[in-house]
Amino acid sequence: MMNENKKLVPIRRFKEFQNSDDWEQRKLYEIAELTSSKRVHAEDYVASGIPFYRGKEISELRVHKPVSEVLYITEEKYEEMSRIYGSPKINDLLITAVGTLGNTWVVDNLPFYFKDGNLIWFKNIKCNSRYLDYVLSTAKGQKKIMDSAIGSNQKALTMVKLNELRFMFPKEAEQDKIATYFTNLDNLITLHQRKLEKMKALKAAYLSEMFPVEGERKPKRRFKGFTNAWEQRKLGDVCAKITDGAHFSPSEVDEGYPMPSVKDMMQNGFDMSTSKKISKENYELLCRQGCKPEIGDVVVAKDGSMLKYAFEIQENQELVILSSIAIMRPNFKLIDEKFLAHHITKPDFKKKVISENTTGTGVPRIVLSNFKNIYVSFPSKAEQEKIGNYFQFLDNLITLHQRKLEKLQNIKTAYLNEMFVGGER
Repeated sequence: MMNENKKLVPIRRFKEFQNSDDWEQRKLYEIAELTSSKRVHAEDYVASGIPFYRGKEISELRVHKPVSEVLYITEEKYEEMSRIYGSPKINDLLITAVGTLGNTWVVDNLPFYFKDGNLIWFKNIKCNSRYLDYVLSTAKGQKKIMDSAIGSNQKALTMVKLNELRFMFPKEAEQDKIATYFTNLDNLITLHQRKLEKMKALKAAYLSEMFPVEGERKPKRRFKGFTNAWEQRKLGDVCAKITDGAHFSPSEVDEGYPMPSVKDMMQNGFDMSTSKKISKENYELLCRQGCKPEIGDVVVAKDGSMLKYAFEIQENQELVILSSIAIMRPNFKLIDEKFLAHHITKPDFKKKVISENTTGTGVPRIVLSNFKNIYVSFPSKAEQEKIGNYFQFLDNLITLHQRKLEKLQNIKTAYLNEMFVGGER
């Protein structure tokens, strides 16, 4: 815990620095020279050459994403600008100054040039650049940055205001230790983010290959031993029941039974932490009205985020749902619930169903009666079960990576709060 006699130290500190000096307060102009680039005009852009970054690209580079839309200038233009005005070097820092404010990136690859006005350039940095990056990224750091912004409609950061912001700095050795810790943590976060994206891409690829394309009766990829053509039937023919949740919204209570809507749906279930709570009396009333999904039912987003989520109810849960969610009770002799859920979320199926069945001007929706006439393709029950179980396995892996990623992100957020000292504005 923080020493009562030493207020200028963080709550959490590495053991070797626990008896070290207090942190010192510095204005940003004491730590770095803040400047910008010189104007590059639209007519200077070319099809290929030296990357030219704006705020959007810096925001992507910050989280280790590939730059999605690169502008270029010629090598000759870059050399001219660098020779006359200078250009960023490794370990310089850029911060987004218009639009999305306060996103920082420590320069780790060259060459590039950047748009004046969009970004502010920290050069000749007199501390650990990555420590500076992280101290600017703390909740308190971001608040100081946002509070310094000028303008009413279009907020912007200025070098004059940023120069005067005060932040706390330990000795160089402690800066290095903190920067290394958070850099390693960021690398772990990036690793799990890439694993998660890879699993999602794998699932998307297999969804397109393990179901027949429109007009075909056999998929591109199949489990060994299955060769028969798939058949096609209406959902109303393969489901024993298709209904939805409550058509009225009971009063909310602080403690009670969950009543999730589409906004509370996730890949494999409901987010109970965000769902509305209702009284026991209303819960029991809605149960009697058939608004409680049963084990084996497939629940489907039908209003707003249409078909974005569809999943099987795998355990008995004391909840009821709103009418924005459809409940499909499969005829288990004909169709497997896991197979059905993944069939519904298949991108080309969603696109076709939404284009042919959407109604409503305010909140777009699929009318419940329309679901019964939507055609689905399916193979034998044995092949359905294989497909359903395989995608359930992928979903579990995706959920595992998502949880690991969220845990690391939560650790980073907590430690950013505990391992830095706020200081004054």
